[in-house]
Amino acid sequence: MLVDLSHHSAVMQEVISRCLWVRQYEADVEEVVTAHVEKGGTDGPVLREFVFRYANMRFIYPGGYVRMEVEVTTDVTAALHFYRAWVVEAERRVDVGLWPIGEAFDTAEAVLLGEDGVVYLFGDAGMQRVTRGFPESMLALVTGEWDKTFF
Repeated sequence: MLVDLSHHSAVMQEVISRCLWVRQYEADVEEVVTAHVEKGGTDGPVLREFVFRYANMRFIYPGGYVRMEVEVTTDVTAALHFYRAWVVEAERRVDVGLWPIGEAFDTAEAVLLGEDGVVYLFGDAGMQRVTRGFPESMLALVTGEWDKTFF
């Protein structure tokens, strides 16, 4: 994992060690960026870096209220099914350009990546800021160390 876990307790490090990162297949960066632009999005270095490093992954970790596992996927092609109007509304809320990059949880929350590298969750209940950086945001979800306030 790309994140320094040394500041977490031994128990938390054990939980994090049980997380699974699975790259399903490599993504063609140009193809993904073109698809985003055709849907009304923009191109940018943060999107390109994300697609290169983390596109088409499944991140599975222990937790949840009912299930024993929680999953976040970064199928960037499937993420394009989110209505552009929803993405525009989310952009208005945070005043930064956003790209849909995947889904989270059983509730199919949209995972959005900001031009500034911040990861957001957006769904029926509203929008939440996780943190800056994709691996850091996955760590934040596992540890619960993120602001769960809806806006």
